[in-house]
Parts: sequence; C-alpha cells; structure tokens
Amino acid sequence: MALRVAATSEQLACAYFRQGCFDAWNGHRVLKNEDESSFGEALAIAQFSQAVEKALKAYVLLEVEQGTYVQSTHRVWSVDLQSDALNRKARIWTTHFRDGELRKLRTRMQNQLGGPKSTAIIEKLEALTPERDWSRPNSEYPWIDGGTVVCPAEYFHEQLDHFIVLEYAKIADTTIGNIADSSDLLRKEQEDVSKIARNLE
Repeated sequence: MALRVAATSEQLACAYFRQGCFDAWNGHRVLKNEDESSFGEALAIAQFSQAVEKALKAYVLLEVEQGTYVQSTHRVWSVDLQSDALNRKARIWTTHFRDGELRKLRTRMQNQLGGPKSTAIIEKLEALTPERDWSRPNSEYPWIDGGTVVCPAEYFHEQLDHFIVLEYAKIADTTIGNIADSSDLLRKEQEDVSKIARNLE
C-alpha cells in the first residue's frame, strides 16, 4: 500500500542515510566488545544489513524523480530493484519508471558501489535479513530446521566464521562511503554522525 508523506525525496534520503550511518556505527560497537564468551554476531550482522539497506534506499530516493513513497523490502539490491518486483509488486519508491530506466539505475548503482564483487557481498548480506519464512536463517528471528527451533544468536555464534562478519562490516562501511561520495547532502550526514560517534567514544 502506498504511503504518502509530507517530505521531499531529499529529506527522506538524508534521514535514511543518517540512520544507516548510526546502524553501521552500532554494528562496529558490538564487534568491538565481542569475544568468545559473547553472542553478538547476529546483532552485528543485523546492524550492518540495516546500514546497507538504508544507504541504498537513500541513493535510490535521490536518483528517482519525486513520486509516491511505496513500502519496500529489506533487500533493496536483490529484490526491490529487480524488474519483476517493480512491475508486479510495485515495491520501488516511485511509479514513474519507464522501460529500461530500472536497468540503468542498477548499472549506476553497481558502478557507485564498486562493481559486481561488492554487490555480490551485498546480496549475501541481504539474504540474512528477516522475512516471513520460518525455514530460512536470518539475523533477527528464530526459524525451524529439521523440527528444531533455532535461535539466531546461538546459530551465528557457533556456525559463522568471524572473518565473514568482518566482511559484512567492511561492505557496510564501503557502501556508506561510496554512496556518500555521490551526494554532498549524504556526505554531510555521514560527517555529522562521525562527529557524534567520536564524542561518544
């Protein structure tokens, strides 16, 4: 269902991006306090995936023309920006795309994000975001595996290599940095959050 808001695309983009910067910072704080006796991997992954999600949404909001804001998924790159999602489910932020524009937007985004290798990692991270599916591992909600209900915190602590978590942390930072480079507005939001973070450390 479309949600009409009394805000410009720029205002929404800045708010999304600012929150994404805070999400990434929170993820790093979790990792900073992580040791073998703690269970913070799932929380850190959730924060990094949310950081990427909001940064991508900010980019799209600045790229598309002003229109009706439409509810979207947590998977901006792998779901929202797919042509079938746009045409059949109207998950993108505007109804003003014409044929070929979505493909051009994906190409611009991929170049901005660092190429296919970066977007492949983003897809892996997006796959761990929650969905209405009791059978799929995710970073926030329990799921069922072979009749057993699995807790994300324990699963990721026991099953996930720490270097993979660091890879997700890096892609969150890279995504935020690359998208900030595309807009003076978003760069200012990143700098403001960095100042706040330094004052709190």
